[in-house]
Amino acid sequence: MFIKILGWLLLIFCIFLILGNWDDTKSKDKTKKKTGWHWIIGCLIVIVLFSFPMINHHSVASSSNQTVSNAEKSRESKAQKLIDALNNQSPQSDFAKAKLALSKITRKSKKNSLKKELNMAIKQKKESNKPVVKAKESSEPKTDSSSRQKESSSTNSSSKSKKNVPTEYASALNKAEEYATTMDLSEQGLHDQLTSNSGEGFSEAAAQYALNNLKDVNWNKNALDKAENYANSMDMSKQGIIDQLSSSSGEQFTASQAQYAVNHLTDVNWNENALNKAKDYQDMDMSKSDIREQLSSSSGEQFTPEQAQYAVNHLK
Repeated sequence: MFIKILGWLLLIFCIFLILGNWDDTKSKDKTKKKTGWHWIIGCLIVIVLFSFPMINHHSVASSSNQTVSNAEKSRESKAQKLIDALNNQSPQSDFAKAKLALSKITRKSKKNSLKKELNMAIKQKKESNKPVVKAKESSEPKTDSSSRQKESSSTNSSSKSKKNVPTEYASALNKAEEYATTMDLSEQGLHDQLTSNSGEGFSEAAAQYALNNLKDVNWNKNALDKAENYANSMDMSKQGIIDQLSSSSGEQFTASQAQYAVNHLTDVNWNENALNKAKDYQDMDMSKSDIREQLSSSSGEQFTPEQAQYAVNHLK
């Protein structure tokens, strides 16, 4: 600040000096004319010499700030991606990763903003066992006239059988069929979705009627479909998938259904899953020993010690 003030004072002084000597350049006295131009040239040289270090200093400072800004933006972007990826089906370890990334951010305004988003995600997980889900719209293939006639007759017979069923019960059954076939929910998860105030809000009796009258639903297959998603999209360990499928805060399948799912997983390379998780932790600047512990810990990713060691050995 002092240098800026000094620079402006010097600039103003030079301007007044130039203006004061301008008349001398018009004088008939050659000595004064020469002296005036010397003053003008001298002031211009002083201005240029003073401005150059100021410009250079500003350029260096700007470059330094830009470098710091880019590094900070990289950390903020990494934390934002982890927080955006969180949902109520995420394992607890994913929240820990987001917190770790958040702790590395130095810009207070951005850090506070991301911290609020993370707290909201954690609060949502505590308030509800399951996220509010909406059934996917099924894309029905075009059918010929004979197929439509069969569907029409099937609908008519179904409507006759439901003629004496309360409207709420019939609606609950329709929703249950929709969720069971399109969202791969467990029986308990489906029950919670039907009765939850943040879900469909049906009565307990209507939900129970729907579950009792569901047909052609294979809960083992639903558990297997969920397990494949966790294994292939989220790089989870076998034990981590079992816990997520059977947890009361997860998918809520039975223990036998969860075990069936992992037993029937195919084409899953657990070593590669562990390595992918290890790379995520490496991006958070964790040491190899800490990564190994996080991968094999019962409160972490729950890979086997051999899988954790394989991952650490193959980190670059």
